[in-house]
Amino acid sequence: MGLFGGCEFRIINGPVFMDKTYHVTRELVGKVETRGTEFKWIRSSLIDTDSGNVVADMTLQEMLLKKTFKDYAEYRALLAQQHAPTVSKL
Repeated sequence: MGLFGGCEFRIINGPVFMDKTYHVTRELVGKVETRGTEFKWIRSSLIDTDSGNVVADMTLQEMLLKKTFKDYAEYRALLAQQHAPTVSKL
């Protein structure tokens, strides 16, 4: 089961307008796990397309309860395989 934990939202160069188009970036800023839970912190930034200034940002904590995720071990093995470093020989 995935859950949201804490959420921090900051207006930096606001206000934010509903009818304006913004560019959004996302960045993984932290990842930790315990025996039963995975935690990730993701920062999303709202950028003014005209000026390039960050208008607002949000840091969101996501949690995954491992025992509620069907086939969790297989899922992690697949991720590890997809993200394994490759070694090339010269």
